[in-house]
Amino acid sequence: MVLCETPEEAHAALDGWREPVMGFDLESRPSFTRGIQYPPALVQLAGRDRVVLVRLSKMAPPDALWALFEDPTVAKVGAGLDRDVRDLQALRPFSAVGFLDLAVPATAVGLKCAGLRNLAASVLGFRIGKGAQTSNWETPILSHSQIAYAATDAWVGLEIYKGLSVIAHQQEKEALEIARLEEEESEL
Repeated sequence: MVLCETPEEAHAALDGWREPVMGFDLESRPSFTRGIQYPPALVQLAGRDRVVLVRLSKMAPPDALWALFEDPTVAKVGAGLDRDVRDLQALRPFSAVGFLDLAVPATAVGLKCAGLRNLAASVLGFRIGKGAQTSNWETPILSHSQIAYAATDAWVGLEIYKGLSVIAHQQEKEALEIARLEEEESEL
């Protein structure tokens, strides 16, 4: 896990890092007052063997981050991405390509649940804790529980995507087998 708190750290972690599918999430300081919304404070990205957390509350978003967001060869997967993308575009307009809300493949395989927590339970068989979700993401020093929560959210999004892909593949194989059996039966 890489926690980036300076532009140099973010550049070193993100420049050239590309994977076909990456887990993505965004955290902002929570507002408990209607109509008040805070800008994104933390971007979370997960790949096969690393998670990168970029503290936007401590720096201007690095160019390498925007390049990744605009890269059509990288699928950025997570839950509730419409709002996350809008919040990021408020910081700097960009062409958001390759963002996939996990609700789309979940619905395609017949799951009716939404949200990372429910999808994790349905697809992966475990629930993720949400204790740190409403903590202050703009605090000068993130706690260990905040860092663990943030890293887990991005990683779980990636794992849910993989799990949904396996389910879709199994359903496709079953459908082909049923079609083959029906064809054989009709030939008799």
